[in-house]
Amino acid sequence: MSGWFRRDENGALVTIHARPNAKSTAVTGAMNVAGGGQALGVRLAAKPVDGAANKALTDLIARELGLAKTTIRLVAGQNSRTKRLHVGGKWDDLEPRLNALTGSLKP
Repeated sequence: MSGWFRRDENGALVTIHARPNAKSTAVTGAMNVAGGGQALGVRLAAKPVDGAANKALTDLIARELGLAKTTIRLVAGQNSRTKRLHVGGKWDDLEPRLNALTGSLKP
């Protein structure tokens, strides 16, 4: 089973399973998804209208990782609950921050 994030040449790719229109916005932790992979579960209070949920997602991930919003980019899943984000930065800095989102040593 693959993890919910992986290294790429300019940072990390993160797989997200988003639940928009939730009561609150929060990271819920790693979860298994269809096809045997994993994703980072996220609840979003924003509605999936006019990109509001996608913006709330990138803002949340930037805040949780302690990074500038401009370093987070939605690269796949614009209209889907399963999304792929690119997080820009140095891997040695990003890996522990990403691990801290779920409290695990490895995804």
